[in-house]
Amino acid sequence: MTTETVTLQTQPRSILGKKVQTLRRQGITPVHLYGAGQPSLALQVDTAELRRVILRVGTARPIFVQVSSDDEPQLAFVRDMQFDPVRMDLLHLDLLRVDVAKTVKVEVPLYAAGDAPAVRLQKGTLRQLVSSVLVECLPLEVPEALYADISGLEDFESSVRIEEIQIPDSITVLTEPNQVAFQVDPPVVIEDDIAESDGAESADGDTGQVAEEGRDAA
Repeated sequence: MTTETVTLQTQPRSILGKKVQTLRRQGITPVHLYGAGQPSLALQVDTAELRRVILRVGTARPIFVQVSSDDEPQLAFVRDMQFDPVRMDLLHLDLLRVDVAKTVKVEVPLYAAGDAPAVRLQKGTLRQLVSSVLVECLPLEVPEALYADISGLEDFESSVRIEEIQIPDSITVLTEPNQVAFQVDPPVVIEDDIAESDGAESADGDTGQVAEEGRDAA
């Protein structure tokens, strides 16, 4: 399995320090590319294009970084994104360069797949206890996500553990295999409903008693 990759077009950046604010006002995001024993590069990228790439591949999958049309694209992972705390504008991006032939450790999102009978038939609530799985594999083998089959959750004692998730042979799971990823909790009984139910039963009981007494008196 080979992960689909996306190429991010960048340009060398000569504006550094606080002066990068002028770039941001022009819709350009400063980028720092480093790692894999190669020199760090100060780059810049169109902010709108950068957002499209991140929305498409997320932060768990690698992207090819094209510095110039003449250079070979460099494989990298998103490692840090800085945002404005008020406006949430993307201020800066760090990219970690990796060797395509060396394994990497990545947190991959985990989602539920299928239909849990305990939810559909017994009105239970599906609970996810693990949101991502730590895996080790080659950069181009990193999956977009992992999916756990929850169709076997037939009662409130059933669970899906990490070791039960179907994962390609090329990927090594580093998360504890015995860890529970999904289970179904029983429906919550609201106290007001219990009180109303008890009140109704009490009223029925009183009516029955009066009727019996009436028959005795007659």
